[in-house]
Amino acid sequence: MKENKFFKKFISLFGQKKIEVHFDVEDVDDVEADKDVEDDEDKFTNATILVIEKIKTFHQIIESDEGISEDRLLAVEFKHNPEDALDKYIALAEFSEKQYKKYGGTLYTSNYAVRLEKVAESYLNMEHFEDAIDWYYKASNVFETLIKIDRYKDYESQSRCYENAGLAALRCETYERAEALFALVLDLRLKTKNKFPDVFNINDLAVSNYNLALSQYKLNNYDLAIKYFKIAADSGDAQALNYLGIIYEEELGLESDIEKAKEYYKKAFEQSDENGKINLER
Repeated sequence: MKENKFFKKFISLFGQKKIEVHFDVEDVDDVEADKDVEDDEDKFTNATILVIEKIKTFHQIIESDEGISEDRLLAVEFKHNPEDALDKYIALAEFSEKQYKKYGGTLYTSNYAVRLEKVAESYLNMEHFEDAIDWYYKASNVFETLIKIDRYKDYESQSRCYENAGLAALRCETYERAEALFALVLDLRLKTKNKFPDVFNINDLAVSNYNLALSQYKLNNYDLAIKYFKIAADSGDAQALNYLGIIYEEELGLESDIEKAKEYYKKAFEQSDENGKINLER
C-alpha cells in the first residue's frame, strides 16, 4: 500500500531520535483521508488507537533513559580516556542545544539538561572544579524550565546540580559560594518534600542540612554550623554526629565537653563513620 504523509513524518521523527520503534503499516491498511476510510469508522478508530500507542511507546523510551543511549557507552570510555570522552559529551550537549532551541518541548529540554549535567559531572570527576561549577549552573538553569511541569525528577535533578556545584566549591575552598549553593539546595528540597511527600527521600534532606552545616563550619560560623549539624544528626547522619563531637571537644561555639564529644563520636562510629572511630580512640 502507499504510505501516507502522516506516517512518513511520524517515522522520520523516530529516526531523528535514533530510537527504533517498529511500526507495521499493514496494521493500518488503507488509512487515508479519503472516502474509503470515512466509510470504515472502525478501521479508522483502530488505526488512531495504534498511532496513540506508538506515540506513548516513543515517550516511554525517551523518559526511561532521557533518550541518551550514547552516554552509557561514553561512561565506559571515560574510565579509559576521560578527555576524549569529555569532548564527546560536550559535542552531545551542543547537539542537544540545537534541538532544544529548534524544537523546544519537554523531551528536547530534558535531553539538553541531562547532557549539560553529564559534562559537569565529567569535569567534577577530572577535578576541574571551576568548570564543573559553570556547567552545573547551566544544567540547573535548564532544569528550572522543566520544574513548571511538576515532576519530582526535575526538582531533584536541579537540587542535585546545585548540590554537586556546592561540593565543587568546597573543593575550591570558596566556602561562601558553597554556602549559598547548599542553602539553595535545602530550600528546594524542602519544597520538594512538601510537593511530593510520597516519593521524597528523607535522607536527601539530612544530606542537605549536613552540607550547609559543613560550609558554615568552614566559614567559622559555628552557631549556624551547630544548628544544621544537629538537624542532620537527628536524621541519622553519621558525619554530622562526628562534627558535633569535634565542636564539643574543641570548644567551637560551645563550652568544652569531652564526655559529650565522646558520646557523639561513639554514635558516629556506631553508624559506620570511620572518623568517629578514630576520634573516639584517640
